[in-house]
Formats: sequence, C-alpha cells, structure tokens
Amino acid sequence: MTLILALDFGGIKLAAALVNIGSRKWLRYERRLSPANANASTDLEIMRSLIYSLLEDAKPAAMGVSFGGPVDASTGTVAIALLTNSEFANE
Repeated sequence: MTLILALDFGGIKLAAALVNIGSRKWLRYERRLSPANANASTDLEIMRSLIYSLLEDAKPAAMGVSFGGPVDASTGTVAIALLTNSEFANE
C-alpha cells in the first residue's frame, strides 16, 4: 500500500488525511478549527498534532499541501490576500 498524506491549511480550519494512492476514499481524516487569535505557530502546532494522530505507524510515500494564496518561490512565503465582503464586492 502506497500512502499519501494530504494537508489543508484553510482560512478557518486545518485538515489532514491519509489516502492510498489510486483510491478516492480517505483511510483517515481529521480536521480542527483554527482559533480566532491563531498565528502561524498556532496553526503549525495544530497541523503537527493532526499529522501525528493520523500517521501512527504509517509512513507516507508523498505529501500534498494546499493553502490559500500565491507563493513567492524565492522566499518560500505564502502571500495570503484577505478581503472583507465589501472589498470583495467592489473588486
């Protein structure tokens, strides 16, 4: 069995899943809401706990990560654009 670890850094939640390559069903899936006062360190700690909980003794062959915003490849920085509803409506 070839496993893939999938991570999602969402705007209000963090999620992680383990899937067998070629399958469309999660073997394991967990998510947690990101606290309102969360910062990058908080989100990383939550994601680490999700990963440890999912993996147990499993060793994934690959990992995929999703997050909102473009990435500056030269710095490795995610540039997240946050708009309020009124700002979005005016775009």
